[in-house]
Amino acid sequence: MGAGIDTYRDSDDQEEFTRRRAELAVAEARLRDREREWLTAVEELRRFEVEYLRVVGELLLERSRLLAEVASLHARRSDDEQLREEATAAEAEAAAAEEEWRTTIDDSTAEVSRAQPSEDLKALYREVARRVHPDLAENDEDRKRCTELMSRANQAYAQGDVETLRRLLEGSFDETLVRGDVDAGAQSLGRVIEQISAMWKRIDLLETSLRNLHASEMWRLKERVEVAAAKGVDLLAHLRTNLERETASLRDEVADARRPTSRS
Repeated sequence: MGAGIDTYRDSDDQEEFTRRRAELAVAEARLRDREREWLTAVEELRRFEVEYLRVVGELLLERSRLLAEVASLHARRSDDEQLREEATAAEAEAAAAEEEWRTTIDDSTAEVSRAQPSEDLKALYREVARRVHPDLAENDEDRKRCTELMSRANQAYAQGDVETLRRLLEGSFDETLVRGDVDAGAQSLGRVIEQISAMWKRIDLLETSLRNLHASEMWRLKERVEVAAAKGVDLLAHLRTNLERETASLRDEVADARRPTSRS
């Protein structure tokens, strides 16, 4: 009688294991689809950002510097604490904008100056991004670490440095469940259930990140540029013209602010 019960339980466990393995296969397919969709969007946006900064980056930097200088000049002539705080904030914003522009342009220049990236290099970069992109971090500590790793990955990709990408991939994460990796040979029912849960959690992170990316100002600008291009309009060129006018006006404002005030 006892042997019969054990056989029945073993049969139930095997059916549950088989069912869960099928669920795991479905989750894995969904995860790979979402990762491909997310990575494609990230790469499209990066290419657009590089082109955007190539066209208007220097003017954006000049505008930031001029706005900071205007704020600083006004603050020096006033005892208003708020004006001084605004000047400090404007200077910090200008410095951050310059750092971002320099980093992006340096990376893109390196990409353009070398040969077309090999398929191995692109595959390695995509896998590193899949594992360590900060948009998929689950907490602030993870995000900080991922930001540093992704910065190193971007530099390595720009320089065609396959070995650095491999080292980043090998040392990126030990917690395979967190990053949605699949143990195809897992024989433990508990392990399979854990992986299913981890995969759906990863899928949720990817879908949330993708929604945020599509809702971002830069993505919306990218879409407007693409729509305009389909109508034969170069929207980035128009943006550059507008920025040229704005910076010219700001230069005049700085010049006026630098003139000594007349004393009666």
